[in-house]
Amino acid sequence: MPLSDLHALRGKLIVSVQADEDEPLAPPDILAALCDSVLSGGAAGLRLANPEVMRRMRRAHPGLPIIGITKPKRLPTNPTAAVYITPTVADALAVLGAGATIVATDATDRPRPDGASLADWVRGYAPATRKP
Repeated sequence: MPLSDLHALRGKLIVSVQADEDEPLAPPDILAALCDSVLSGGAAGLRLANPEVMRRMRRAHPGLPIIGITKPKRLPTNPTAAVYITPTVADALAVLGAGATIVATDATDRPRPDGASLADWVRGYAPATRKP
């Protein structure tokens, strides 16, 4: 996403549309319908954690800003002890592959599951996402 597109989101509503797998709203058809609903209500972008929903929204709304994340099926007992939101470069690349235009990660110095630091994450992510 060009920086100008990112600036276009300033002051706009971005809605997070997520549900854990065992919740009634979790099926992709329902999440996609919720996405369409918030977009028709004026949302300028979406924050999504379900790759299938990211792909659907990308196909339906090619220019839509989608902030993609990954998170584990079960949240850690102590969520402040370790990074669990898009913790690895592989997670970030999977989110991009599913249609996200922006990747959100936990940018704290807490430990990541692969042992990488945030600086390592950025060093791995930046070259992997550059386009010629």
